[in-house]
Amino acid sequence: MEGHISQVNMASAIGILLVGIFTVTVPSTGEFVTVECQGSTGHSGQSSTLGCVVKAQREFQIMQVFWRKDGDLVMKFDGGVKTEDDRFQLADTNWMKTNDVSLLVKDTHISDEGNYSCIVVTNRGISKGDARLDIDKRDLSGQVFSFPEGYVSSHVRLTPLVSKALSSATFCFRFYTDQLSDNNVLFSLDITGQSAPLTLSWHFSQQPDYELRIEDKCLFFFGLQYNLNKWNSLCTTWNGSTGMAQMIVNKTPSVRKVANAGGSLGANHSVILGPNWGSFLGHITDVHVWDYVSSPSEIQDYMENEFVSYTPGNYLSWRSLDYSINGHVLVEDISTLNSWN
Repeated sequence: MEGHISQVNMASAIGILLVGIFTVTVPSTGEFVTVECQGSTGHSGQSSTLGCVVKAQREFQIMQVFWRKDGDLVMKFDGGVKTEDDRFQLADTNWMKTNDVSLLVKDTHISDEGNYSCIVVTNRGISKGDARLDIDKRDLSGQVFSFPEGYVSSHVRLTPLVSKALSSATFCFRFYTDQLSDNNVLFSLDITGQSAPLTLSWHFSQQPDYELRIEDKCLFFFGLQYNLNKWNSLCTTWNGSTGMAQMIVNKTPSVRKVANAGGSLGANHSVILGPNWGSFLGHITDVHVWDYVSSPSEIQDYMENEFVSYTPGNYLSWRSLDYSINGHVLVEDISTLNSWN
């Protein structure tokens, strides 16, 4: 009877240990089992792999595999592969024979960057390996995107730092042009397969204006500066709760107008600079997006400290940028433009 009780208690202890994997960091309990991992640098929109191999001095069998990112479970094998996100899976389909438990991340997002841990439960014990996934991003401080032709097919797609819906936002950037065309498209949010939920453009006609389009609502702002062959600093704020929107150009604020009150801009955006539709010929730099309405002092700081010190965007930052270029667009040092004004 005592032996039977001991076996029951041992089985309960093992069950508690396996449940504990989900809540605590598990140290290596297998004297002969190790998990050797290595980090990786990935690129947004492509597949990334974090290599991990289970090794042991004796024959063993893998029973469970858990992958975590910054403590949160992203993939597990427990009698069958189950994932919290379809993009996360084991890279080697023959992993039970090769003992290669590397993690494959499909369609990598910037938000996938972080510290990962792989916990492996075997019939000879439990072990854990750590690896970090970095996303290749660039600090473009002091650089510009140059659009020398203004073709519709020439634009830049920027990947946000996080994938989330925007219930409020502030968009800031600087542009330099000599164009007086009727439809200069400067900035837009884009969701693949859908119409852009937000665009910023400029119209030069009898009453030149900036246009802010949010979903199906268009707001027109008149009387704001549009300096040719000079840098123009432009910020736009939008409060999704009240719908109040405002545009600030070269430190001059517009009146406030209402668009899409109570709405939000859906997740999984990319930001498009230049003529994804319409046209734009010139230069764009210092693009930042915040997921809140910036205060007047924060916007003033951005306006007055050109190309130097201000709080970078927490949704999209020019200082930590992942982007792809379509068509004829160049990345140039701002000093080569001879634009001192």
